[in-house]
Amino acid sequence: MFCCFWLERVAIIIRTTNRWRKWLLLGLFLFLHCLLVPQHFQYFLLLEIHLP
Repeated sequence: MFCCFWLERVAIIIRTTNRWRKWLLLGLFLFLHCLLVPQHFQYFLLLEIHLP
């Protein structure tokens, strides 16, 4: 599934960057993705729970 692929890629990128950049990237991706696919908002809540 295309969405799951991108969620996995972004999760890997977020985990390998420093703290402030992690939240900047997460916020930017959340904003852009929710503009395109509003019904996927709950996936970001799940992703955020699993971040260290």
